[in-house]
Amino acid sequence: MTSEGQLQEEREMGFLDINPFIRSMKVVIPGSAGELVQGQMNNGEHFLVTNPIRCFSEIQVSISAGHGIVRTYPNECVKVKDAMHLTLELFNITDVDVHVHINSQIPIGKGMASSTSDIVGSIEALVQILGKNITPEQISEIAISIEPSDGLMYRGIVAYNHRRGKLLEYLGAVPPTTQLIIDTGGVIDTMKFNNTSNSYTADEIDILARAFNLVKEGIQTSNLTKVGQGATMSARVNQRFLQKDELESTIEVALRCNAFGVICAHSGTILSLLFSIDNTQGLKNAIMELKNCYQQYIVAQSIHSW
Repeated sequence: MTSEGQLQEEREMGFLDINPFIRSMKVVIPGSAGELVQGQMNNGEHFLVTNPIRCFSEIQVSISAGHGIVRTYPNECVKVKDAMHLTLELFNITDVDVHVHINSQIPIGKGMASSTSDIVGSIEALVQILGKNITPEQISEIAISIEPSDGLMYRGIVAYNHRRGKLLEYLGAVPPTTQLIIDTGGVIDTMKFNNTSNSYTADEIDILARAFNLVKEGIQTSNLTKVGQGATMSARVNQRFLQKDELESTIEVALRCNAFGVICAHSGTILSLLFSIDNTQGLKNAIMELKNCYQQYIVAQSIHSW
């Protein structure tokens, strides 16, 4: 139930406009537990492989008659405001106001695609309300004009250039997994991080190519051992750019608990241990080993469609 205080706050922000809402739409978009692989390909192309999980941002978009004003709750969601203005501009619509409510489970600044989820969800909801059609490529173009982006506008697991907003390859649907996501602490400015050069050596590019091929083959053959191996290789390579002191000890825990490997947020603070959904005992053991070191953890399952 909405409190009187919240109603008053929304009145002051303009959510309860005297014009009735024409229509409203709610969209739910998942976050991502880091990336299965991230780096550069042999041709120099930057890429990441998405890892969507059941940790969601719920975005409700409403429109009313107006003049192109966008309001968000919380008010500080500037990136979503930019996405709404760009979407209206795409369809040359100037006679509505847009109201966006965001209710997200996804931690901010941890490398879990919180901004991408909000941006993609708000665009998809607004477009549905307007009765228009938009492609994932167009959503990607809007998102990447605001900041480096995850590939969550594409369903399933994809290889995606997060700096240019380009789909490189659709890899498929990862088999059902459970992931134990731990936060190593701090907050990363992902926009600033992704705007650095991060130039990989020839040896690192070769390792990342092997990691990518392992993950790709693992996804396409439902072989989680290969997915975990590739993800762990990528996490180790990227230590040079964003050191996580806990990585090797976490990999040791993963091995003891029969996890398939450790995924990292290459531009964030989280690590994720990859388990089969049947390995409940291994998951419990890992939580027991790690909970004294990490106050914050999330258990989430993978997701391939939404």
